[in-house]
Amino acid sequence: MKRPFNLLILLILTLMSMNSQAQMPDTLQLTNGQVLVGSLVGWQNDRISFYVFDAGVVSVKATKLSILKGNLQQYRTETSIRKIFYGPLVCNKPGEFTFQENDQPVTVPFHNIEIITPYKKGGASTGFLSAGYNYAKSNGVGLVTFDAGLSYTSKQFMLTGSGTTSFVQNNKTLQRNREVVTFTGYRVLNPRWQPAAQLLYQRNLELGLSSRFLAGAGVFYTALMKPNCQLYVATGGMGTLEKTTDKQSYTRFEIPFILNLEIYNLGNPDLSLTHKQSLYIGTDNNKRIRHDGELRLNFKLTKSISLTTYLYDNYDSDPVAATGGNLDYGWTTGLKYGF
Repeated sequence: MKRPFNLLILLILTLMSMNSQAQMPDTLQLTNGQVLVGSLVGWQNDRISFYVFDAGVVSVKATKLSILKGNLQQYRTETSIRKIFYGPLVCNKPGEFTFQENDQPVTVPFHNIEIITPYKKGGASTGFLSAGYNYAKSNGVGLVTFDAGLSYTSKQFMLTGSGTTSFVQNNKTLQRNREVVTFTGYRVLNPRWQPAAQLLYQRNLELGLSSRFLAGAGVFYTALMKPNCQLYVATGGMGTLEKTTDKQSYTRFEIPFILNLEIYNLGNPDLSLTHKQSLYIGTDNNKRIRHDGELRLNFKLTKSISLTTYLYDNYDSDPVAATGGNLDYGWTTGLKYGF
């Protein structure tokens, strides 16, 4: 029984070896002359993740890279001015890639590269899951907050979804105290301007809000795009349907003004920061103003796991429920898994 099993293992290993030899691996050459052979996992800002066949995944600074050739598959490459290329990685000279645009060669220096991801089945996707301990103004120290997110990028569209739910203990029972779920879609037109649509769900018992649904469309503008820093702004119009904890319902129309700042690679350990401010101005007679803010820090512990901490605030100048307040805030600290 043991001999057939060993022969089966030998056959599988032989087929795997033949398959790997039939394909050219990716190669990465450093400025000191060292050459790594394997597979490109991804390029994020000034960090390159590369799988070496006999050493696992290694992280390389882009400043130490001389030549990178991707031979196994197609890649999606995004530059610092939001120009996007699809295809193999061709590196004819040290420090730059050559892409095809309208059947013409275009060279891009390494220092202008923002993101490179393997491109499969029409698009590239990323996501995360996190869980942490939370504090909320309304309930003091709470129990747990769960977060999740998923994004998908193709040649023409960018789709993102994220959600947060916080549980607190109230009269010895668990209660969903605060929730936010967001779905956003962008149509890729040019490096700066993108039309966008968004669906948003919110729940906040401190503000007397049982549920709020928002749907709208507008324009998304890239105000700043640097290797370690990105700034986006957006505006448009949104219809709102609200239900309060005292069983009242309201419909409104609001104009959002959204600002989102992302900063990467702030130090060692790898630290990133995201800061989002959303201001909603009502068009009815009382000129209601709402504000949602979040500041998030991520300390990368391993390739996939980060320690995350974020602070949030929610303000409403005209609370929807008679028993609701007009301000809520809190923080959450936990672990985040990216994939």
